[in-house]
Amino acid sequence: MRYALAMAEVSIIVPVYNVEKYLSFCLDSIINQTFKDIEILCVNDGSTDNSPTILEHYANFDKRIKIINKPNGGLSSARNAGIDEASGKYIAFVDSDDFVSHFFLEKTLGLLKKYNADFVSFMFSSVVGNNLKMYGHNVTFDKLLTEKALTEKQLPGDFYTKIHPTAWCKLYSADLIRRNNLKFTEGIVFEDLPFAAEIFFLAKKMVFTNLAPYYYRVDRQGSIMAKKDEKMLDFVKSINAVDAVFEKYHRFEKYKNSMLIYKLQLAVYCFTTINEAYREKFFYTLKDYFSKFDFREYNRKQLEKDKNYKIISLILSCNYASFCKAVKNYA
Repeated sequence: MRYALAMAEVSIIVPVYNVEKYLSFCLDSIINQTFKDIEILCVNDGSTDNSPTILEHYANFDKRIKIINKPNGGLSSARNAGIDEASGKYIAFVDSDDFVSHFFLEKTLGLLKKYNADFVSFMFSSVVGNNLKMYGHNVTFDKLLTEKALTEKQLPGDFYTKIHPTAWCKLYSADLIRRNNLKFTEGIVFEDLPFAAEIFFLAKKMVFTNLAPYYYRVDRQGSIMAKKDEKMLDFVKSINAVDAVFEKYHRFEKYKNSMLIYKLQLAVYCFTTINEAYREKFFYTLKDYFSKFDFREYNRKQLEKDKNYKIISLILSCNYASFCKAVKNYA
């Protein structure tokens, strides 16, 4: 079936870089949505494998697909290129190694329209390996806060860390993005974090659901997060950018305790998974960052409920060798 080009209601932005093994699976899940009024913006970010040929094949079959070819600039650059070309009233991001339920847009767009919200945030399942074994996510939204229109001020101080600050687990009002000229920070990892914070504070109304229509492929070989190379050293740049957004909207005090726990969890994850060649440098980057905190200003009772908080004292008191030993014993 071929579809005529027209302004679509939903723009789906798919960054593509060397994903020939997964691209067809992703595109099949999108073109077979039960909600049909879409444009699919596939941003070829300088792929050197067979991905461009696959895109051309699908574009010849389905005219809702538009290919945007650009030199390699990274995930943020590709998403920004998609935002620039999007014409829909709503925007979704789907990474090209992931896939979505056929009811993905029908369900999420239904909620967005029902509550006239600026974004809807949903859950996801993790896909491990090529056998497509799926694992549900163990974090869900409080039922008292789901499937209703909410403002940020109605939410508890630990809520931001539960919304999965990634680009792809939300459906957005395009007007919110365009009106505020929102873009992803280019050239760093964890580029979703400051973008998600801006969306969170700019939205007048938001909706949360425990539906899980998105399937996230874990540690796909060749992905940015699978490489765990020197780009992981951008961790501090990313969280500093998030802090700047919280300060910009005068919301740092409300969220600082839960955000510190989130930063620690992310720091421990990065430290234990980064390539060993960069681990020592990453450790001293963390030591420098956390040494600037005055922990007397934080809620110690709340923080000490999280086991990762104990890592702070190890980061601040240990050298690299003793910290590695402590973390190994701690785990």
